[in-house]
Amino acid sequence: MAPLTKEQFEARLDELLKQEKDKPQQFWYLSWADDDGFRGAAITKASGFVTARTILSMLGVNPLGQCAGVPIPEGLEPKDGKYLNRLLQLDELTAIFGEMKTMKQWEQEHEGKEK
Repeated sequence: MAPLTKEQFEARLDELLKQEKDKPQQFWYLSWADDDGFRGAAITKASGFVTARTILSMLGVNPLGQCAGVPIPEGLEPKDGKYLNRLLQLDELTAIFGEMKTMKQWEQEHEGKEK
């Protein structure tokens, strides 16, 4: 698949943002990593992944690398607003969610184990 042109990317982004705009807002956890590992994470309230990523990008939260995100289940969202809309490191994520592991740590622990 060929990369999108700037115009194609902007059209697709606009389409996805329109699809998400009427969905209920919830807290989203976004995490960035590159070949060297975890680069940081952020939590924001949005109506979908693309909206969450756009909000954080507009706020300057973009440590580069690949980004993945999931909605935070109700009841697990951070109780303190100081953790929202900024780059978080593992110690802060542990304060919010308890023990956290990078994907690399999880893979190393499960290496060779059958699924």
